[in-house]
Parts: sequence; C-alpha cells; structure tokens
Amino acid sequence: MMHRLLLVSVLAVLATVLAPADASAQYFGRNKVQYRAFDFQIISTEHFDVYFYEEEREAALDAARMAERAYARLSRLLQHEFKEKKPIILYASHAEFQQTNTYPYAIEEGMGAFAEAQKGRVVIPFIGSYAEFDHVLRHELVHAFQYDIMFKNAALDNVNPFSISLPLWFIEGMAEYLSIGHIDAITAAWLRDAVLSGYFRTIGEMNRRNDYLSYRFGQALWAYIGSKWGDEVIGLLLNRATRVGLSRAFETTLGVSLAELSQEWATAVAAPICRRSPSSTGPRPSHGPCCATRNPSRAPATFPRPSRRTEASSPFSPSTRGSTSISGSWTRGRASSRNA
Repeated sequence: MMHRLLLVSVLAVLATVLAPADASAQYFGRNKVQYRAFDFQIISTEHFDVYFYEEEREAALDAARMAERAYARLSRLLQHEFKEKKPIILYASHAEFQQTNTYPYAIEEGMGAFAEAQKGRVVIPFIGSYAEFDHVLRHELVHAFQYDIMFKNAALDNVNPFSISLPLWFIEGMAEYLSIGHIDAITAAWLRDAVLSGYFRTIGEMNRRNDYLSYRFGQALWAYIGSKWGDEVIGLLLNRATRVGLSRAFETTLGVSLAELSQEWATAVAAPICRRSPSSTGPRPSHGPCCATRNPSRAPATFPRPSRRTEASSPFSPSTRGSTSISGSWTRGRASSRNA
C-alpha cells in the first residue's frame, strides 16, 4: 500500500511539472464544438453585408442601421471610403458567437468581438444592451477602417502591410475614442488613480508596453488631440503614420514632437486632478504629477493582464497576422460584463 501511494504521489508531481504552461498552446488539432448549423441570410446596405439568422432578424435590422450611422461619421473623420462592402457577421448570443468558424482558435469568454484584416470581416454577438453593442460595433468598425487604410497605403508604397508597426495606444486608443467620443467615467477613474498613485505613463512609456492601460491612456490622449486640433486630424495622422512612421506623422501634422505632445498632455491631465486632491502639493514634472515617486510599471493588485493571444492583437503589430479582438473587462472596466 505504501509503495502504491508513493507511486501515485510521484506521478502527480511529474504531471504538475510537465504540464504545459499555456493550455491554449495545445489547441492545435482539436475541433471547435459547434452545437448547431446557422442558416445565415444577408441584409445588404450601402456599405455592408450584414449576415444574420432568422431569430435575430429584428436586432440585425437595427445593427445594419447602427453600422451605416457609424460609417457616415467614421468615413468623414478618417477621410476614407470603402471601395467594397464589408461583411458584418452577427450572432444572437456569446455562446453562439463562440461556435463561429471565422476564427480558427477557441473563443474565450473574455473575447467580445473581433475584426479581420485580410477578409475585412467584423464578427460580433448581441449582448443584451444596445448601447454597449453600439459601442463595440463602432470600435470594431474603426479597426475595419484602420485595416483598409493600412492595405491601401501598403499597396501605394509597395510594402508588406504587416510590416507596419504602430503601438497599441495609437490603434486601440483611437478605436475607443472614436467609438465613445469622449473620456468616459471608467477612463477618467483610471487617469485619476494613475496620476495620484504614480503609474501614469508618457507616450514613450506607452510605446514600450501593450496592456490594458494602452486602451485607457490611449483613449485619453486621442481625446486631448481631438479637443486641441479637432477630430479631423485623426484621419491625417492614421494615413501618415502608416506611411512615414509615428514620429514624422505627428511632427508634420500637429507641428510638435511626440515628446512635446506627451508633456503637454500629461500636464493637461494632471493639473485638474492635482488641484482637487487634498494631499497634493501640485505637479512635479520630474517625479510624476501628484506623487513623490513615479513608477509606470506600478498598477493596482487587480490590474487586468491580457491573455497571450489578445495581447498580440493590434492589427499593426508585427506579431499579429489577421485579427484584433477586445474584451469587455478591458474596454469598460467591468470584468463581469464581457461584452466589448
């Protein structure tokens, strides 16, 4: 009996030691479970082909109107028109969205929607809230515009479109700002805590990190740019950044370097927060706005970290080949919602 117990213990230890670090790495070769066959139909609008099945028809008609409304605004701001219709594939629930065969890997609960680069598809489920669905749809349509502009400029310059590398704050921050239109309460709370706790990041620091703060700080930075130079410069910056690089795009469009813009933005964010903070002694440029020491790597204990697959999801990252996805807990700060 003792020998048997010892053998079981040894095997248990070996199984723990030899287990793969990332279970998703073992997904290759497995089948994605599909519980039903979806009989898709198409609503064809001026700029989109909206795929839906019968039980979501009424909501799909609303989604088609939302998409066209978003297109009218985004095409004006980004100064770009689609040359062909983009597919939008709708699912009635997240459970049915997880069965899609448009994405080769298992879809985790945290993935709320995604946009593809090469086929230009946006795949998104209904989530029970039209306001949140509209936000997520707009976010993914911004990515569709980014892809389209990237491929157009790559063809003009005769380069590989996937060789274009732009930081996450630029891409995802732009998608968040253009889908929300302002700094919302969640982002405002993150900014305040970052300023007071010392992990507020400059543009240079954001360039070196791809995590949740790139969404929040990126959204705030684009809101500052829009308030000072107008939202119309966003399209100019996107077009130029995909052709001449980030630094030259900002210098030629805004007339300031990234370092100068970073300093201006940090001061604009910190000043009102520091004035309202009872413990604040005012901005301290060399050490952070309202704290004695600054550490951009510092974050709350519950700070959400992206999964390996989602962390590399920026469409302009060299490590990405084809889709970008967002999680509800990232974009809205509510881990339980899982709807963005």
